[in-house]
Amino acid sequence: MTTPKKDKLNWFYIALGLFFGLGFLWADKKEIEASELETKTIVVSQDIQKIGGRSNYEYRLWTKEYACSFVIKTAGGIAAQWDNLDNITKNDTLIIKIHHSRLADLNNKSKDIPIYSLMKNSKWVYDIDSYNKSQKNYDKRWNVILILMIILFVLRGLTIISSKTAYILAGISAVIIITLRLLNLWW
Repeated sequence: MTTPKKDKLNWFYIALGLFFGLGFLWADKKEIEASELETKTIVVSQDIQKIGGRSNYEYRLWTKEYACSFVIKTAGGIAAQWDNLDNITKNDTLIIKIHHSRLADLNNKSKDIPIYSLMKNSKWVYDIDSYNKSQKNYDKRWNVILILMIILFVLRGLTIISSKTAYILAGISAVIIITLRLLNLWW
C-alpha cells in the first residue's frame, strides 16, 4: 500500500521570498527636500549625451565651469518628459540644483553629480516637486515587480504552486510589464 506523498517546504524559495521582502521593507524612499539643494548656473560645454540602455537611460552633460559631469537620472528624465532634454546643446546656460553634499565633488573629473532641478531659458524643465513625484512613480514600478517576485517565491516555497506554474506566472507577469512599459502606459 502506498502512503500519500507528504508536501515538503522548500526553504530555499521561502528564504528568497523573505530576503526580497526584507529588502522591500528596508528600502529608503526618502524624498529630496528643497532645503538640501544648492543652485548653480552652468554653461554646457557640449551637447547633452544620452547614456544607458534602450528603455532605461540617463543624460550626462559637461560644463565649462566644473570638471565633473552632471547626470539627469531616470526620475529627472520622467519629470522632464524626456523630449525636453534632447534640445540641450553646447553653450546653453542652465540653472540647476544639486544636493549640497556634492559641492566638494564639483572639481573632481571622475564624479557624476545628479541634477534634481533644471531650468533653461527662464523656464522650468523640471523642478524638485516633479522630480520627487517621478521618483515615487518609478519606485512604484519596482515595488510591483518586487511584490510579484516575493509572492511567487513564497507560494513556490510553501509548495502551493509547482515550479512550472511559478515559471508560467513569472513569464506572464514579465510579458505584461514589458508590454505596458513599451507602450508607455506604465512609468
